Amino acid sequence: MADPRLVRLQEICDAVAADHFGPDGGRIEVVGIDGPAAQVRLHGACASCMGPNRILFLEIEALLAREAHGVEYLETVG
Repeated sequence: MADPRLVRLQEICDAVAADHFGPDGGRIEVVGIDGPAAQVRLHGACASCMGPNRILFLEIEALLAREAHGVEYLETVG
């Protein structure tokens, strides 16, 4: 059975990415959780754009803080 934190985190990432990337097809893949960090991989348009991604990450991190899953921030992995 999948970790419910991973499932919920993926739901949040999918919703926020859809709002930000829209038809450009960007996606955030949740890879795992390591302590307070959620490890994610960016796909599609803007996968290498750090400015917009930081805003995206801040929005996701704010949502996570409200849900108290123990995840404090996102980090990208290769």
